[in-house]
Amino acid sequence: MKTKRILCAILAGLLLLSLVGCGTTAPATDSAAAGTAAAPAAADYSNQEYVYLATVSTVPYWVDGQAGIQAAADYLGVKCTFLGPTDNDVTKQIQQLDELVAKGVAGIIVYGADSAIAESINRAIAAGIPVICDNSDVASDRLMFTGFDGHSMGETGGAVMADLLGGKGKVIIGGFPSESVLAREQGYIDYFAENTDIEVLDVINDQADPSKAPEVYAQALAAHPDVNGIIGTDGDSGKGIAQALENAGLAGKIKVVCMDRNEDMLPYIENGTIDASVCDKAYMCAFFGVNMLFWYNNDIVNPIQGWKEKGINPMFNSVDSGVMVVTKDNVSDFYHNS
Repeated sequence: MKTKRILCAILAGLLLLSLVGCGTTAPATDSAAAGTAAAPAAADYSNQEYVYLATVSTVPYWVDGQAGIQAAADYLGVKCTFLGPTDNDVTKQIQQLDELVAKGVAGIIVYGADSAIAESINRAIAAGIPVICDNSDVASDRLMFTGFDGHSMGETGGAVMADLLGGKGKVIIGGFPSESVLAREQGYIDYFAENTDIEVLDVINDQADPSKAPEVYAQALAAHPDVNGIIGTDGDSGKGIAQALENAGLAGKIKVVCMDRNEDMLPYIENGTIDASVCDKAYMCAFFGVNMLFWYNNDIVNPIQGWKEKGINPMFNSVDSGVMVVTKDNVSDFYHNS
């Protein structure tokens, strides 16, 4: 019995020593050295300004993007600004980008409608200001691209129109000559050629201008009275197509697939003048883009020790946001909250 008590005492002592040892010999960890993200200490980031530089900045399309950067500003405690030329003026956009570089903003998101802006993007990068291309990419030193693949978006819209027309018919495609929009147009053309008996009668330029689009589409309707479907590939095509059809007494008689979720276009989906719209995810891209720039600037992530100083870019090269399709069945969900 005495031996048993002695053994128990020895075992208890060994257990106590092992517990103490476990508590005193475990190595301290350094989150940076380990490559894990350290939770940022409470800090004031209000002096950091992130800018979304658009083109044709007055059109309704930008409502989602502006809401996205504002949500990011509220979340991160930074300043976010939206600006851009009021028409499709790449010279003005380049001037504004250079002014932002001279001002020394923290980061820039650019809608790269024209490849001519590439040199200005490179100047920003050389000045240490990270730049993300959104919605329309530009071959440059930009940090990353966010948005949809234009050709894939066109293919999605092509499948919707093919279903509406039963795989055969004659269509007109409208848009304007930005690289992203041209890719969407080509996506439609390729889808029809490979999968349907749909003939593309014409590809027209509506200038992404809501004041000019109705007349442009009215002229196209007059030139092609045998058309069965009309496709709009920029954010301001839809309303222009709908107004041209209503003015010609053809609303509901010609199938229409357009793009985006502009507030003034959605009623035409409700009343059946427009059958569907292929919608990008502009809010999420803008919100995500600001967060990526913020992470880049503030060492929030550290996948490779000293990556910035060593010229290593660990960020995504591109993020494909995908698209959504708006129809009469779900259009009520796409109105913006007032």
